[in-house]
Amino acid sequence: MRWFTSDTHFAKTGDKILRREMRPYKTIKEYCDDQIRIWNEQVSKDDVIYHLGDMCNYNGTEKDFLPGLMLVQEVNAKVILIMGNNEERVMQYCFENNFEKFRDFCIRHGFLDVKQNDTISIDGTKLYLVHRPIDCKPGMLNLYGHVHRQGGIWSPYGFNICTDVNHFRLYSENDIRFLISQKAAWDNDADTKFLAGIK
Repeated sequence: MRWFTSDTHFAKTGDKILRREMRPYKTIKEYCDDQIRIWNEQVSKDDVIYHLGDMCNYNGTEKDFLPGLMLVQEVNAKVILIMGNNEERVMQYCFENNFEKFRDFCIRHGFLDVKQNDTISIDGTKLYLVHRPIDCKPGMLNLYGHVHRQGGIWSPYGFNICTDVNHFRLYSENDIRFLISQKAAWDNDADTKFLAGIK
């Protein structure tokens, strides 16, 4: 089984994400422990989790990226990390802006792989996996993160699979299959067209 999520912002001390995204946890440790517990209840050891960026924190005030990335070692499945803007900052400031150096470090510490983006297929439907919706591939169905709850799950170009819109659970391949089956109805729904700014 393949699983999908993004924007966990794991950390040891940086807890601003809890307040900013109204995550219902008192401490960052409580949040991280619960997130990993939820994942491990969902996955098995041969499964692959695609994490679509911002697994860790690295910004102006929160730079404890290492504990966030190292949580991969507590996950009972393989993890492929798609680069988010936080990982890009880690790469820039801590790995001499060298993608291969950052990728090698992550693989040595438990990741199956690290990619800028990826393309997979579910039942013949190609999906482009990317962190920011602005980087989505035109003409393809995209899975993306970055926006947290903003805009909900559906968009004309794909689905927001951020942890915040799925109650901190991973989206399964079957969940994505269901979203794909509903996309035509959403695309033609007057309310969703209005919300997406489609005339």
